[in-house]
Amino acid sequence: MEKKMQKRINKIVSMVLIAIFCSFSLTSCYGKFNLTKKLYNWNGNLGDKWINSIMMIVLMIVPAYSIAGFVDVAILNVIEFWTGDNPVAMKEGEKETKFVEMDGENYEITATKNRFDVKNLQTGKEASLLFNADSQSWFVETNGTQTRVAQYDDENTDLLALINPDGKLTEVNVAE
Repeated sequence: MEKKMQKRINKIVSMVLIAIFCSFSLTSCYGKFNLTKKLYNWNGNLGDKWINSIMMIVLMIVPAYSIAGFVDVAILNVIEFWTGDNPVAMKEGEKETKFVEMDGENYEITATKNRFDVKNLQTGKEASLLFNADSQSWFVETNGTQTRVAQYDDENTDLLALINPDGKLTEVNVAE
């Protein structure tokens, strides 16, 4: 069971990394990375250099920095560059597709309302990033299995809780 879970996590991490690299290849943009900066600033203001260093190691292991970076790169910085609009605001039926080549592999990335689909054109492997408006949550979907990776606060949509693989939450204010 544990090997199966580790294999699933490895697949998800691989697809996330592909999405990140594809995002850079597709857009050629450099964003503000506000979410990652906020996490870094929060970490830097916890205490003395020892506390800050220990907490940074913990946040790297958890992987809060990786998740914050992914949300910045794959969602916050890239979405508006591609479409001029956030996919959550796209209308039903609207669709934008981009083709990317990275390390000899070709990918098709399709943005529709509340969804990004990434497909490796050589292997046929697919993964999706989905937004569920009812639960205000982002999910990664592979092989028909959805894993919640982030959720907005019900009372304050500026707060995004990043859901770590161990189930613990890292809350980030995306408005700052």
